[in-house]
Amino acid sequence: MWTKEFWLDTAERTVYTIAEILIGFITVDQTISPIDWKNALITSGIAGLATLLKCITVKAINDGKTD
Repeated sequence: MWTKEFWLDTAERTVYTIAEILIGFITVDQTISPIDWKNALITSGIAGLATLLKCITVKAINDGKTD
């Protein structure tokens, strides 16, 4: 789990998740109302944290498996 490759992959997934959430906010909010940036950034940050924790958890579970 503590390899450079793992952390680079995890960082990439986390950044993509944050970007996807922000794009969703921008797309929806522009058509309905002005963008609430505070809400958009908080939501994106929480989604990014969830992605980071999911990557760590899945890696830990997979490392514990024996083949």
